[in-house]
Amino acid sequence: MKVKANKNRITFLTLVSGVLFTLVTVVASLISYGSHSNKFGSGAMWLSVLSIFIVYLFPLILFIIGLDKIKYFIAVIIGAFSIGLLISGIIFIGLIGNAAMNVVIAELVLCLVNLIVNIFWYYTVFGKSKVQQA
Repeated sequence: MKVKANKNRITFLTLVSGVLFTLVTVVASLISYGSHSNKFGSGAMWLSVLSIFIVYLFPLILFIIGLDKIKYFIAVIIGAFSIGLLISGIIFIGLIGNAAMNVVIAELVLCLVNLIVNIFWYYTVFGKSKVQQA
């Protein structure tokens, strides 16, 4: 029962992380910060959203159907996206004063919340068993 509850928690946190990262991408598209940035509602923005869903959902489905070792691959994905969140946060801090403040603040909050969820994901997947073994 405990394993099932932990698996459900991992699934939930992975979905929340994916949704938050998608929101970061969509909110970022509201600000034009370069000629190559995604514009809100553009094909490039929707391609980014689709890519995020595929990258998160495919390994998550494998995890749900019983391939438990895929959590290490999911950890790499979440780690890579967390680095992207840190970079995005730094970029958006630089945009303070040069763009719509409400969008910049929303982006920074989303980045921070997503990073917290990702840290909690790592703790849920890897932290408890290591702490209990010590």
